[in-house]
This record gives sequence, C-alpha cells and structure tokens, in this order.
Amino acid sequence: MNHKLAVRTLLERCYSVVTEEDDRKKEEEHVAKALSKYGYPPWTIDRVKQDIVEKSLKDEAKKVKNTRGNHRGMVVVPYVKGLSEAFARLF
Repeated sequence: MNHKLAVRTLLERCYSVVTEEDDRKKEEEHVAKALSKYGYPPWTIDRVKQDIVEKSLKDEAKKVKNTRGNHRGMVVVPYVKGLSEAFARLF
C-alpha cells in the first residue's frame, strides 16, 4: 500500500513547481489521469492531496509561531582567548 501512496512525489512536484492555480489544476488532472490509466484507485490521489494540504497548513502555522519572537536564535563566534570567555558570560 505504501508503494501506491508514493504518488506523493508527483503531486508535491505539482504544488512546488507550478505557480499558477489553473496550471496546477491541469497538472493534478494529468497526474490523476495517468495514474488511473495504470490502475491506481482514485482514493490514493485524494488521500495524498489531503496529506499535502495538511502538511502545508502545519508548516504555515510553524512559520507564524516562529515569527512571534519565540525563537531566540544561535550565534557562533570563533574562539579568541580572553574575549570568548567574556562573551560566554554575557550570553
């Protein structure tokens, strides 16, 4: 069953490469038509589409959360004797 759900790469390519909404719909239809020709049931494509949409919504929520100032970041400073110890105390 996992092999049948491997159509994810085709649909993710559709969502990441195609920029226009009309072209994206045409590409989805083309992928669905090609896969149905080779015996893939329609529910596999629908499930993968749903998974991709849910993943993109979660990714957007993470981006919003990180832009609220919760992320402190990380600084890497090369070691300089005497100076690096002072920075370590400050940070």
